[in-house]
Amino acid sequence: MKKELDRKYAKVILSKCFAPGNKKLLIEYQSEEMNDFVNTVSEVAKEMGYEDIKFKLEDTKKKLEYINNTDIEDIEINEYLDRSIWDECAKEKYCILHIHSYIPTDIKVDPEKMKKATELMNSTRPYYKNNALKYAFPWCIVEYPNKEWADLLFKNDPNSFYKLYEAIISVCMADKEAPEKEWEKVIENSNKYKEYINNLEADKMHITSDKGTDLYVGMLNNYRFLNMDKADGLGKGYM
Repeated sequence: MKKELDRKYAKVILSKCFAPGNKKLLIEYQSEEMNDFVNTVSEVAKEMGYEDIKFKLEDTKKKLEYINNTDIEDIEINEYLDRSIWDECAKEKYCILHIHSYIPTDIKVDPEKMKKATELMNSTRPYYKNNALKYAFPWCIVEYPNKEWADLLFKNDPNSFYKLYEAIISVCMADKEAPEKEWEKVIENSNKYKEYINNLEADKMHITSDKGTDLYVGMLNNYRFLNMDKADGLGKGYM
């Protein structure tokens, strides 16, 4: 059952989060615990015609352990901080899939060390950093559970992983009989609201609620809202 749900989740991601025609894929993930799902995504991608698939394990715990156990002056670009493959693939218009998972940890990292490490990581991916929000290349972030995260949410529950897994699968509608068609309905409905808000050409939004919310939000000149398909925005057709 889980294997089939993993396959449906993978197909939803690849078919609805990336534009048709892209046949190169980079899968970045945060823990070896995700290996089975990463392999499933790769299998489904090959079935869908992806011809070039690369992988990048960004082990969150090992990265934090390295930063925490290294003197600040000795922190350098290495296997834990090198994200140059993000830049290489972004420039080649790969579909870049980030499979994230909240990784609970007791590791306390000095803020100055983390600042230096972050600056070093960013220095290895300048093109990605400067162009991601312009949708100059296709990218997407999705969530996948891990046992520690699940145990944190569902304490003392032997089925914690599956409860979190089912919640994520349900939110992404991968448990539906035809998830892609369900997402098409969501996109079509959302486009109506998007067009309405864009046509307002408002200088501010006034948000209220029966719980006391009374908030004014100023709008940028020539603002544009995009739907999840981003079909009429920068990087046309990318998600």
